[in-house]
Amino acid sequence: MRNGAHGGAPNACERFTAGFTILLGAFVALQARTPAATAALGADGLFALLLLVGTPRLRRGHIAVVRYLAVGLPLLGFYFLYLQTGLLDPARTQWHDATLLGLQSRVLPQVPYVPSSPVREWLAFSYLAYEPILVTGTAALFAPGTGGSQRRAGDAVRRVCYTLACCFVIGLAYPAMSPRYVTPELQVRHLGSGFFSRMAMLAGRDAMVPGTSFPSAHVAAVVVLMWDLWAARRALFWILLPLALSMTAGTVLLFFHYVPDVAGAVVVGAGAIVFDRWWNPRGPGQGRTRKTKATAGLPLR
Repeated sequence: MRNGAHGGAPNACERFTAGFTILLGAFVALQARTPAATAALGADGLFALLLLVGTPRLRRGHIAVVRYLAVGLPLLGFYFLYLQTGLLDPARTQWHDATLLGLQSRVLPQVPYVPSSPVREWLAFSYLAYEPILVTGTAALFAPGTGGSQRRAGDAVRRVCYTLACCFVIGLAYPAMSPRYVTPELQVRHLGSGFFSRMAMLAGRDAMVPGTSFPSAHVAAVVVLMWDLWAARRALFWILLPLALSMTAGTVLLFFHYVPDVAGAVVVGAGAIVFDRWWNPRGPGQGRTRKTKATAGLPLR
């Protein structure tokens, strides 16, 4: 089983996430050079150990909820990695917001103001629905928790993890603050004063960090998940599609991202799908098999 749904060894997603966690933690610690960044690197090591040793055991559990949590654990780790980027020293960072804003002005000279308060509320709600979309989508792919559905959810999580890692790497190589930090007064004006608008401002203040704006990890991850839902859960795809499209539009209209952030996210998400389909071909009995003396000349099984 290439995804290790019932195996005792860590699967490709867990190995990849563990390695990426250590590398990103080391980069942050070297760049920030603070005790907090060093302590975070130690926590990264513990999380990597949990992924490699503990998660395979959880995947073999008898309770479906436990197995689902084990499948989705790498995604939770990426959220804490995102928060960890907030430890980077901004004084040693060259921001590229002006360049991204210049590119945006060529296609959208001015971000339009949405006069309708209910529409603004819907856009804010859609933006806040990022985590629920991931949880709902992966849970739907996991249900009913059989070996096949568990592997299917594991495939989706692996692709999302590849996507998030790529977004992080690009964001660290080409850092941008995002409009919510560059022009906060414009964001307040465009959000309004509704409940979900206030929640979005609160999330931007307490649950988000400056940097890694380009490309939008929100949009890229949802693009990948929607591709999996189209393939396996078509009804849920159509249910979530309006929410996903509104979230994508809201990232720009509510000043969370620039237009190039969204365009780059779509490219990254599509690229992750293409890469994963090449690296892990889908289909009955397919998978990358190392050619050895025992397997040479034999068909893939």
